[in-house]
Amino acid sequence: MEDINIISRIIKILLHLEGKYLELGVEELKKTVLFLLVFTILLVQLPMAVTAGTTTDTKTAKVSHDGFVDITLTTDDKKFVVHSLTKSFSVAPYINQGQLFVQIDQILPWIGYKVNFDNKTGLMTASNGTSNLSLKDKSLQYKVNGKEFKFTKAPKIVSNKLTVPVSDVFKSLGYEVTYNSKTKTTKILKSTDIGIGGFTFFNKQINLPNFFTVDKKGIYSDMLSNTEIKDIYSQEGAIILYVYDQALRQNKLVKRENGKFVDLKQNFDIVDTYIFGGCRVFYGYDNSDKKYKLYRFTGNNLSLVVGDCYSSVQVNFKDSIILNKYDSNRNYTIVKIDPKWNVRQLYTNMTMTEYYITDDWLYMKTRPQEGTKQYLLVSNGASIMMVTCTDSNAKDLYSIDFDDVRVCGGKVYAILQDDKKVRKLYQLDVDKAKKMPTDPYGLNVEVMESYNGKLYLFGTDSSKQKLNRIVEYTPGGSYSTVNSGKLSGKNVKIAKTMVINNTMILLGKQAVGVEAPKEEVLYTFKTGTWNYALDVKSIDSYIVTEKGVYLKVKDFDRASAKSTTRNSVLFINNSGSISNAAIDFNITNQSVVGDSLIFAGANNITNRYDISSHDSKYRELVTGITVKYWNLVSDQVFAGGLQDKIQTLYSLTPKASKLVKKDFEVKSVLATKVPHIYLIYGIEGDKTSIYSGSKVLYSYNMQTNTFVLLTAGKDIEKIISY
Repeated sequence: MEDINIISRIIKILLHLEGKYLELGVEELKKTVLFLLVFTILLVQLPMAVTAGTTTDTKTAKVSHDGFVDITLTTDDKKFVVHSLTKSFSVAPYINQGQLFVQIDQILPWIGYKVNFDNKTGLMTASNGTSNLSLKDKSLQYKVNGKEFKFTKAPKIVSNKLTVPVSDVFKSLGYEVTYNSKTKTTKILKSTDIGIGGFTFFNKQINLPNFFTVDKKGIYSDMLSNTEIKDIYSQEGAIILYVYDQALRQNKLVKRENGKFVDLKQNFDIVDTYIFGGCRVFYGYDNSDKKYKLYRFTGNNLSLVVGDCYSSVQVNFKDSIILNKYDSNRNYTIVKIDPKWNVRQLYTNMTMTEYYITDDWLYMKTRPQEGTKQYLLVSNGASIMMVTCTDSNAKDLYSIDFDDVRVCGGKVYAILQDDKKVRKLYQLDVDKAKKMPTDPYGLNVEVMESYNGKLYLFGTDSSKQKLNRIVEYTPGGSYSTVNSGKLSGKNVKIAKTMVINNTMILLGKQAVGVEAPKEEVLYTFKTGTWNYALDVKSIDSYIVTEKGVYLKVKDFDRASAKSTTRNSVLFINNSGSISNAAIDFNITNQSVVGDSLIFAGANNITNRYDISSHDSKYRELVTGITVKYWNLVSDQVFAGGLQDKIQTLYSLTPKASKLVKKDFEVKSVLATKVPHIYLIYGIEGDKTSIYSGSKVLYSYNMQTNTFVLLTAGKDIEKIISY
């Protein structure tokens, strides 16, 4: 890490010198020398952080506007609607001898046609790249792709605008045309089977069509009158809506089935919902009998799992749900639900107040409904151990910090304060705390960790030197001090421990000899090997991949004049070795794809916002982008944001980036049943597009790099595929 700090300083110095050389008029030569020098230094000194080259596909994607068409015209009204966008004719549609005439040049551009009209000759031509149309004023004959057709009534110019029988021309172009005599509205419809199954989307508007469905039949809407849609869910191909019925003044669950809405559960308020055991779980309050209940929805039916169960705590742990059950008779019970939906009472007249998960163990602090004795429950998913402690030398279990409790060799251990106010190791059992044999170092234990069948104790010994030590304890055996060449001076004060990806990670300070520990250090221990990284001040979070674990840390930049603190990322591979993944990089977004980490944020060395990836090496994917949207979809990331002041959307894999669309502000990307087809929703910014500035929903085929417009102008809050 220290070498990298020095290199970053060299780069900044060279950049400064470059500016001086430019003043001397040797610009191109010095630029070349500078590039080669910097690149060589990085290549030789920083194999972990060298940019492997940005692979970006910048081919312009084609957009089709006539795959899905929904246009509504009204007789004698200049306004017409394209999807949800209201537009205007110069000449209102009118009836002539039973035929509806429409100013066609105002409609065709909205479905992808380029129109040319010669007012002198009365000839109009239009093309969308695959379909061609030609027609003429006062002529019954017209052509579509060279094939002749005949109008029922000849086109007519009105106020210098060509109007034609709308039904004739659009039917010959492949569209469905319907007329409603009551409302005097004509609809022009078309849909294409793009092979993605179906999906729904909605907005929360009340008393308007707010629930939409798209499939190979087209786009159609359903109006839930006097109903507010709060959320929608998909489960096994079924769509469930959580709605507020204004007429009944209640929340309820509704299933959409065969084009109809069927009530699943009335007068029900959702408190929590999640997926478990292949079903969607709904936990909430049943207003009909004033009780909290837990239901599951299989895709067909909603069934009760646990009734009358107010739950202050619910834990999903190792394929089970553990929850507090407090019923209307004021009885407490701790209940376990397995993946087969079997419900088992673990402990009656007892409630869980706190829990903590570490090292594949679940620790639960509990208290009885009556009495004062406090209990600690420890579970590995298959079995549960109960511990209570009344030892006079031990503090109340209820006040023990979770960090002071660990399971090792099937027994529960805790760090408790003895009668001399020294923190010692105890084995906990029912109604007693057994003090372990006195360790030869008289360690005052500050931190403990369980790793590979042994306990590691970190604290200060009782010698006159008061050295900080790492002591290893084998349950049923003996103590031994850890002596490794990587533990400089053996005077190491550990403040934080973690076991991630079968690697023990320690954070603290070290010193040489008897000096007070002050050097920030991070240690890893795996398969008997110790490794360390200096200058690591804190661990903010971690991310696990197939190849190892990433630690987002705060470290010191010692090469700077003031030894400033910065944000960086360390990579610990599966053998426990440590390397730099990103230096002085403030991550704003990240996703794990396979065995790689893709991340975005501010690169403070280059002074720009970037998107990069790392597995065993660093790759820069996109430069100069400030990410506003980020979503992991299937096996790649979709990221959108400002790049050169232009809204841009990329798809990202660990080794390459693909420009999906420019001048587009993305709001949502959703996978479909076809791996290479996605639904993309956002605001079209391309000023050459007739839909510029509109909210649009596209189907995007990544293999053919093509878009199909599904609808425009709709406010979409959530999209669900089924």
